[in-house]
Amino acid sequence: MLAATFAVGALATVGCRPTAATGGPPKSAMLLAVPHPVAAVNDLIGSQSAAAAKEVGVTLRVQFLPPTALRSRLASATAGGQTPDLALVGSGDSTLYAARGMLVDVRGTLDRVVGLNGELFPPLRALAESGPFVDRPTDQPAPAWAIPYLSVGGAWLARLDLLAKQSLTAPRTFDDARAIAVKLADAGTSSFGWGSSLPIGEAGDGLVRALLLAYGAHLFDPLGLRSALDPSATAAGLQAMANLYRADDGSPLAPAGSADWDIDQTSGALAGGQISLTVDYGGVYARTLARAPSLLGSLVALPPPTGPKGWFTSAPSTFLIVPRQGRNPDRAAAIVERLLRPERYAALTRAGRGSVIPPYAYLTKGPFWDEDANYPIFAANARGDPARSFQFAQPGYPSPPTLPVAAVLVADLLAQSQRSVVAGESSASDAAAALAARIDTVARESLALQATPTPSPAPFWLRFVGPTPTP
Repeated sequence: MLAATFAVGALATVGCRPTAATGGPPKSAMLLAVPHPVAAVNDLIGSQSAAAAKEVGVTLRVQFLPPTALRSRLASATAGGQTPDLALVGSGDSTLYAARGMLVDVRGTLDRVVGLNGELFPPLRALAESGPFVDRPTDQPAPAWAIPYLSVGGAWLARLDLLAKQSLTAPRTFDDARAIAVKLADAGTSSFGWGSSLPIGEAGDGLVRALLLAYGAHLFDPLGLRSALDPSATAAGLQAMANLYRADDGSPLAPAGSADWDIDQTSGALAGGQISLTVDYGGVYARTLARAPSLLGSLVALPPPTGPKGWFTSAPSTFLIVPRQGRNPDRAAAIVERLLRPERYAALTRAGRGSVIPPYAYLTKGPFWDEDANYPIFAANARGDPARSFQFAQPGYPSPPTLPVAAVLVADLLAQSQRSVVAGESSASDAAAALAARIDTVARESLALQATPTPSPAPFWLRFVGPTPTP
């Protein structure tokens, strides 16, 4: 039985001997990975990855790093010609690496994974196929530069028992959420209706992206090349979230410091009744029930509130990539194929308790999803629900995942802008203008990341009709 401890920022190694079929000396491989918000899921990702590697006769080392640190590590490793064999990255990273020509085409592996696990969620397929942005012959299949691994299940959480005491119901709109915050705020007793973190990173940016779309603010033009943010719509969206934290007179509607809460702080406030409404970016629901099992049935998961321009959701996702400079890309792809098997996904979803959403169709159809009425809500929040006009907010909506879109996605701009308004450091209108300018800057700079394509060689038959043209 494999046993190992996997912690964020800590190097964990699981040793294994090569199988009889492989023979030869022991081999090793390295996986760099962004962490999941739930520690138990990280433990399982580490042990499952090691087990998958063992099946191909490899000793696997797994290192979890925060996204920024992982990008820095990959950049320095690539410059030194010593990239890891595999990496588990966020939603925008694979596009940027593919644009630089750093990745192996894993189309064959992805097709086999889809054949086993069911069709892939379309927005994640688009990200998997995004980049490099060069023309290719029409008869050449589209390459795939990443293999979607999982989405983080999140939701808005409400304590219905506490709301009912004040004759309040679960919110459907941002105005409803604001009314709850105003009604239940009591600074004298440190009791509040609302309290939520606003993390810097993909989860926080996803929340703000869905919020802005709900108020009619699109980040990009349809081509995905420059910012298309409407100033008034952007300011309205940023202000709608800020209104949950402060009343019109500036008095607090949320506990001090709640924008910086971690999972334990959020779940503690929810379980203890300090707040009745919050955002779960992954793991808060399970942690709260672990603290207070009696809340099962009173604690409900909700879709994000609707805005005047629609109903949108988002979810951070992770992707497995195979660097071109890795020591054995074929072996790395074989590890991925063994890792992404249904039985391993089943164990991940159980460990995540709503915070792990497989991106493949067959894997959200098992009995697990009927064990808790909230689990289907977490799944819908990670994919949207077309039957209810509940739309998944793709990274560059309405544009495809272009290179500028990917660069903005990893730049952590949206949550920073939202936090500045919540903290009172900037007005919503000033933050909206600054956000549009920063998106334009990042989008322009990103175009320099695209590697210069290698000129196509002249066809051999030209030598029979005249001198070969000079490029």
